[in-house]
Amino acid sequence: MEETLIKVTDVKGTILKPIEATFKVEYKYEGEAVAEEVLSGDVRRGTVKGEKFPVPDATKDLEYSEVKIDVKGGVQNLNYASKTLKFFGKLPPLGLDTGLPFKGIIPKTKKEKQGAMADRRETLLSQLKEKYPPQKTK
Repeated sequence: MEETLIKVTDVKGTILKPIEATFKVEYKYEGEAVAEEVLSGDVRRGTVKGEKFPVPDATKDLEYSEVKIDVKGGVQNLNYASKTLKFFGKLPPLGLDTGLPFKGIIPKTKKEKQGAMADRRETLLSQLKEKYPPQKTK
């Protein structure tokens, strides 16, 4: 049965469904120089689904496991920073919330908020016009 392994959320716990990001899970064993990548892929609709996290090698001691969320840059993508989470001596918990920090400017006054919304509307309208150019009428 497929479960939610990782939830890509903001610091308030809201799932960021429209975000474009990739994830990577690595295990580092004691006595080894580099971490071993055990799981990777794209984040779909703010979550990573799977059966469970891979089982670590039983013959080695797990030093730490690491979950890396890499947010892709771009105009249409949300303005959040990438993040790395480490779990010393254990596997990441199922349904892990990432809590990505917002790296944009948060408007404080009412006038700033109105200006930011107007700018966002103009940006969306120009993107739509590029994607779906207006048809000429006869």
